[in-house]
Amino acid sequence: MTRMFTRFVTLAAATSLAGIASATDVIGIRVHLGYHWTQNFELKNGSMGEMAGPEVGVDFPITKLPGIQLYASPSVVFGGKLAHGSDVDGQIYRFMVTARQAISRDGLYGAISAGAAHTESRGTNEFRSADGFVGSIALGTPLKFKFLGISPNLEGKYYFSTKDQFRGFTIGLSASF
Repeated sequence: MTRMFTRFVTLAAATSLAGIASATDVIGIRVHLGYHWTQNFELKNGSMGEMAGPEVGVDFPITKLPGIQLYASPSVVFGGKLAHGSDVDGQIYRFMVTARQAISRDGLYGAISAGAAHTESRGTNEFRSADGFVGSIALGTPLKFKFLGISPNLEGKYYFSTKDQFRGFTIGLSASF
């Protein structure tokens, strides 16, 4: 990893932990489980590849402002873990700050995020590791059932960046604890 990326992640983590410790009106932790797939990105041999696999993320509350909730949002994509073959094997690590706001009384919400990302290759379809900035937009809605007393949400996210490796879509579930 580059020094700039390491410093950014360290500073963002310290700021988030300070916010969590000092916040008096915080909300619960939110866990995300989903399936992520990327758009094409260049492999070391010059060909193009796609990565798909499970994504796991957690939103830690930082603070609650009027109408907006702020979270520290780390996530990991485990590319190539569920399928064998021509898909690219590797991980995408992200550390983002997320602002979430309710859109309707029915629970529909939107979120925007910004932060840093890092990719690491694994396996035979190697690509160049990269560091960069990434953003995302998301929409979510509560599902009309409970599972073990938890009300899950259906979420869709689009990640955007100037680097192809960080772009992609995630469809999944989230729940607050």
